[in-house]
Amino acid sequence: TAADDIIVLGRTSQFDGVSRAGGLVKLSSAGIIDTTFDTNLGAGVTIAIGLFPRDAKEQSDGKIVVVGQFTTFDGNSRNRIFRLNANGTEDAAYYTNVGTGFGATANAIAMQSDDSAVVVGQFTTLNGNTRYRMVRIDDTGTEDSAFYTNLGSAFDSVGEIVKDVAIQSDGKIVAVAIRKFNRTAQQIGKAQFGIKWTIGRSQQRFEANRKKRSPVRKVLRSGGGIPGHTNRIVGNIDHPDTVDPSIA
Repeated sequence: TAADDIIVLGRTSQFDGVSRAGGLVKLSSAGIIDTTFDTNLGAGVTIAIGLFPRDAKEQSDGKIVVVGQFTTFDGNSRNRIFRLNANGTEDAAYYTNVGTGFGATANAIAMQSDDSAVVVGQFTTLNGNTRYRMVRIDDTGTEDSAFYTNLGSAFDSVGEIVKDVAIQSDGKIVAVAIRKFNRTAQQIGKAQFGIKWTIGRSQQRFEANRKKRSPVRKVLRSGGGIPGHTNRIVGNIDHPDTVDPSIA
């Protein structure tokens, strides 16, 4: 976080041998638990097999957006996304604007400079609307539907999983997926549609990119390889428009 605090999340309801609010802990830079934050989480996320928070990002105002595979937070229906205030209390108005949430797992989130959240995962709906595995939500919790429209078919391949997402220093978005974007299997390289994207065709190329310290090195590390799958790194979604093959 901005204060160098650390948010720890995952499939656990204990920390340091003590029961804690499900799935989330806030530590100081010295590793000391923020007990006020913990208390304000209430019951936290209801942890079960496969149900836990997977990623969280802090906004410029200190609020924290959490995504994952869960359906409740502090006893309230929260389908795979919610936002916390800096002190651990929930910002319920955010989820009200989100609507009914995601229909399946949200794997990762990246925060843009205007505090809009780009969320990726396995989901195919947001608030009951078809949304193939990538969306952008503004800082009030309202979806940017124009962003999704500009994605075209997005990640609509059957069985697609978008594993990770990050924002480059130029504001473009890099996403890691396992099959296709916009129904096209891309060659390794870059293209742009207000977005730039980079794709690795195989696990071997995926590893080679990481060793060469490519522009998506951080995403490659966090996304990891997926045994048995073709790993594709599909990139930048910011000011959507048309593909520019000149930078491929």
